[in-house]
Amino acid sequence: MSGAQITIKPLTAQDIPQVAEIFCQQFPSLSWTSLGSNFIRKFVEWHFKFHPELALVAQDDGRLIGFVVGATGGHREYYRQVLHYAFPEFLAGSLLHPWRVFRPSFLTLWLEFFRSLRSTRISPKEIGMAKTGEKKGILCFVAVIEPAQAQGLGARLNQAFEKAAFKSGIEVLSAYTDISNLAARRLNEKCGWKQVRVDPHRKMVYFSKRLDDNL
Repeated sequence: MSGAQITIKPLTAQDIPQVAEIFCQQFPSLSWTSLGSNFIRKFVEWHFKFHPELALVAQDDGRLIGFVVGATGGHREYYRQVLHYAFPEFLAGSLLHPWRVFRPSFLTLWLEFFRSLRSTRISPKEIGMAKTGEKKGILCFVAVIEPAQAQGLGARLNQAFEKAAFKSGIEVLSAYTDISNLAARRLNEKCGWKQVRVDPHRKMVYFSKRLDDNL
């Protein structure tokens, strides 16, 4: 990889298949990945359609080697929005893997979908205002292909995302990762994120970061 040639730019419609491929490669154990490539492409399309300002890709001499995506609001509403948007692909992926449907992670996805049906439908762009008046956002996924890892690209994507989020008016960001994902935890700490909670039951670590002009 030639670091001097790496550029970070907004996600385009043409990038969606490549981003979906990298997602499947880098997150093979996620429940979303087991729903199939069609669902993942639809998920990436959701980000491109509703939060293009929070969807960035990294290229090395024209080749896509990483991405970062986020959204406004919190993770629960984010899941509901994506599952509602990609329901046909979500249903098809669940039927293709019926033995996995009863796993806790899959049951959680279905629960969030049914909650989305009961809740008042609002535009994804209207989500995010906290009771305090602050606009909140989430960093959803950061991924870098293996040949480009351990070269600081994850941190560059993280920092570019923070700048894009601040420019769009977001004041506080949140993120979480699996307790065992030491690389993601180190990346967040390196980028100045504060660990705010550890959930031993779900085996998750939660982070937060307040954005300001010093980014």
